[in-house]
Amino acid sequence: MTCYGGGSFIVAGGAAFLYWKLHALINTIVTDIGIALAVTVSVIIVSLLITAAAALIRALQRRRARSGACTTCRFQCQRAQVSGDAAPVPSSRRAIPVIVIPQPGASRERTRASR
Repeated sequence: MTCYGGGSFIVAGGAAFLYWKLHALINTIVTDIGIALAVTVSVIIVSLLITAAAALIRALQRRRARSGACTTCRFQCQRAQVSGDAAPVPSSRRAIPVIVIPQPGASRERTRASR
């Protein structure tokens, strides 16, 4: 009968010694791979979020243009960015009445004519 006890202890001791010596190298390699993976996933997620935000903004601009609104602000445009055959959209603001104030020394007829 052959005893394998001594050989297995030598192999186990050699593996423990190699692990002890190579632990720093293995730890550095695994850490670097983990950092690279984390950075890659972060870049992918950020690029997806930026793409989704740009698509949402563009969809809102198109919807505003179809409804006759300004595509750069929230107000109604005088001329919406729609097809050329569309009539201009009237402004929602009312005109402010102009009051003519007579100046001293001006004749009455001239003041009435300017109204």
